[in-house]
Amino acid sequence: MRYARGITTAVTATVVLALAGTSLANAAPTSGDSAPMPCTALGVFGVQGTNQSAPDADPTIDSGFLGMSVMVPLLQSAAGEVSRMLVPYAADFGWRGATYEQSMTEGVDKTSQAISDYADRCPSSMIAVTGYSQGAQIADTVIRNIGSGKGPITADKLAAGALFSSPNRPQGASTFPGGSSGQSSPTPPKGVATSALSDLTVTTPTPADGGGIAPNYAASSGYGSVAGRVASFCTDGDLACATPQDATLARTVTNIAGQLHLEQQDPQKTLVDLAGALGGATIRTAADVVNDDINFSNGRFTVQSSGKTILGRLSTNSDPRSATPDADADVIRAVIKTGVMGLQAGIAVAKKVLTLDTIGTLATVGMANPPAALGILAAKVGDAAMSLFPPSTGTQIQKYIYNEVQRGISDNKDLLKMATQVKYWDTARNHGTYDSIPVGGQGQTPAKFTVEWFSTLAKELSSGSTSAGASTTKTASPTTRPSGTPSAAPSSSTPLTSSVFATTSAVSPEIVGPGGAFAPAQIPTPTQAPAAAPPAQ
Repeated sequence: MRYARGITTAVTATVVLALAGTSLANAAPTSGDSAPMPCTALGVFGVQGTNQSAPDADPTIDSGFLGMSVMVPLLQSAAGEVSRMLVPYAADFGWRGATYEQSMTEGVDKTSQAISDYADRCPSSMIAVTGYSQGAQIADTVIRNIGSGKGPITADKLAAGALFSSPNRPQGASTFPGGSSGQSSPTPPKGVATSALSDLTVTTPTPADGGGIAPNYAASSGYGSVAGRVASFCTDGDLACATPQDATLARTVTNIAGQLHLEQQDPQKTLVDLAGALGGATIRTAADVVNDDINFSNGRFTVQSSGKTILGRLSTNSDPRSATPDADADVIRAVIKTGVMGLQAGIAVAKKVLTLDTIGTLATVGMANPPAALGILAAKVGDAAMSLFPPSTGTQIQKYIYNEVQRGISDNKDLLKMATQVKYWDTARNHGTYDSIPVGGQGQTPAKFTVEWFSTLAKELSSGSTSAGASTTKTASPTTRPSGTPSAAPSSSTPLTSSVFATTSAVSPEIVGPGGAFAPAQIPTPTQAPAAAPPAQ
């Protein structure tokens, strides 16, 4: 019973800590129109975590983790050589009208547009991108798009990327995912000497166990031509970026919750969202089972495991990114396959039932007693239908069910790890350690490492070039800075003990210690065409 309770705790750990998010009182400051971002040697675009930004947030006020721990010291270190923008976007998780999926998609579009506009206006400037938690997933996606030639700028214009707790982090990835083997220093962009960054090293002995909570369909393409210029910082025990690999149930819960509007004032909308997410996931999973596991040949049904568990399929199909044209085609294929198997089965039954002897018997009995003839026909059809499921099929089904249970346990064995290992017990604190735990060769935290990295690049890039201006530092109250103790959740969030949670599990799966969040969402590609290399200024 203790272990069962522990595993339940492990699953809900991915959702309940959302209730410890920053309050709306600590949301990003807003203001009127801001001055354009100055053209400097390096332009830095930051994407905040959940509740640390808003669609009307002032991009020049340094608040939240990125503002206080990265932007303020960066502007002080490289004054006149670097400019910055904190991209305004919803930064929501269903609390204020936008689901995580919608918020993240909007963030990708707005970040891409901001970078594109700046690159057009400042063609001599290089670009750096950074993000925290939900913002790290956005920044991660934008950087991957740039590396694959689908982004707002060409790959040679990206000087660096720094991600803090990215839900897209691949399983067991090193600090510089996709870089050279054993890489410990960032790769400089074209035009900056390798020696300029050689003193900046990370000393993390082993990568954080696990990977990002968002199933990462973009991982196969990696960072493309910008690999090595991207650092992905992840504290061991931070479930946003280090969820154990074998925890499919936790990922399924996260996938579903990321598609919900968590509004107490409109629980019906939450239920509609839940039904839609679960319904689509179930249909796609059922199609997988029909297409891969069930067959009809030689007049017999057979059931064989394809090697993928139903729970594992559900975890994949619950991600909104699985609703693709290919998935729709799989559903249609499953329907057609079911119809074909039904037709084949009908023909097999007809061959067994409509024999000369049966027809003769039905004719004789039917003339005198039609109901009795129907009874004989039903018995014949029943016997023929049962012959389609020989004893071996029953054994196959029993084995299939047994294997599903056995592999379901195997697929989720890391839930026990999450429930019993100390590092997962305080995952909210772990999510806010990126300005406190040292990772650099000289004791730098991830935030300080990034500041030194970006400021060095700005100074190197500015040698021999002129700047058109510089960002000035404006700060908000430092109460939004990460801390070990998360503040109260937004009043619109659903309490864990509420009847809504009990019936719908409509609780956000993010971890929000310092205001960040995590969950899966679509990995969109900006609709605009890849940018051509800008002319030299």
